[in-house]
Amino acid sequence: MGPQPGPFPEQEGTGIHEKLRELNDISPLEYIALVGSATALPQFLTQSGGTEGDIVNSDVMYGFLDDDNTYMDAAVGRIIQYDVSLASNQLLKTYLFDDFSDTVTVNYRDVAGGTHEKEWRKHGASFSGFEITYERMQATPGRWICTDFEDAGFTYDYVGPFNTGNKLLDGTINSMENDISEICQGAGYVAYRGHGSDTGSLYGIRVYGPNGEEHQLRYSDCQNMNLPPQLAFFVSCLNGKIYGHGPGTDPASDVEFDKLFTLNYLAAGPAVLVGATEVSFSNIGQDLHSIPAEYLPFIDDHQWDHNDAWYAFVWDGILDHPREHGTIGKAAQWSENRYMNYPPNNQPAPMYPDGEVDWYEVTFFAVYGDPSFRPAVDEMSSPGYDPWHNGPDDM
Repeated sequence: MGPQPGPFPEQEGTGIHEKLRELNDISPLEYIALVGSATALPQFLTQSGGTEGDIVNSDVMYGFLDDDNTYMDAAVGRIIQYDVSLASNQLLKTYLFDDFSDTVTVNYRDVAGGTHEKEWRKHGASFSGFEITYERMQATPGRWICTDFEDAGFTYDYVGPFNTGNKLLDGTINSMENDISEICQGAGYVAYRGHGSDTGSLYGIRVYGPNGEEHQLRYSDCQNMNLPPQLAFFVSCLNGKIYGHGPGTDPASDVEFDKLFTLNYLAAGPAVLVGATEVSFSNIGQDLHSIPAEYLPFIDDHQWDHNDAWYAFVWDGILDHPREHGTIGKAAQWSENRYMNYPPNNQPAPMYPDGEVDWYEVTFFAVYGDPSFRPAVDEMSSPGYDPWHNGPDDM
């Protein structure tokens, strides 16, 4: 018997899913590209086992195509923009990725000052918000990806919260820039750990936003940005929200479509954005596991969990295993399967809502862009640095 999902207010989604299952029976599907908004082509809307009315939006369910509900069979992504011209621009940047200019011109206003040419394909930006990363002892992901960028032959900007200083943990150097939008506009890879909402991101960062204010990148700020065809991964709450209820007590109000951070950031020009459609959960105290496993290799288990695991697994696929998992769709699919099948998580599956944290984490991360998009990482590269794995039972 096939998957038996929870209740779906958008029944059209189940019909499309059944058709995909039929096609997969004829010839296995590798990638599924959903084209359109969540009203044109629905996200699965499933009620968790928790609070009544707590509806969770999901695209990943479309990738489960047989009777094994703990293995995602196909990579899933969604092309969504505010209008056809923006969608055309996103696809043009995706399919002509190799022909895009090697450098972009970025005009900094603060510490760096002046005009800089950035080799965006070889430059990453890592952002760590304070409360999530440092106060809750989860600073390792945002700092270690900088080392991974260097291992891949890239340069990087690391931007942490106020008053944390330089060279914490492993010697990662804080960026000398103080402009959020300019840092993003010069990067081919944006990695964020911190607070988010349906209308903003990069909360608690020690930089100045496009309008001179501190601590936040709002949906309206994105409207003044011009991004290269980058991969942006926001490991935060609601930065992948495109439809439905916002955060808050039940009943929550619908999100305002024109004020969504997800769509306004996509309109600024990246090839792909990955984010959570709902409130995401982090692994408080991650550093207590990660640091010993990094510096005492015989431990060999970082205990990546909750959205820290998503951060680790997606970037692991992109930067360290590009041949097998180097497209954004395959990296996300691999992350989904690793999370579901890592024994401590008790094999959560999107098709079986239970209201537990692990179920949420395997249900609501979404890829917005062509799932077959491959960033500029050498497919034949062999990583010398790869801290993104759990113990021997990890995939």
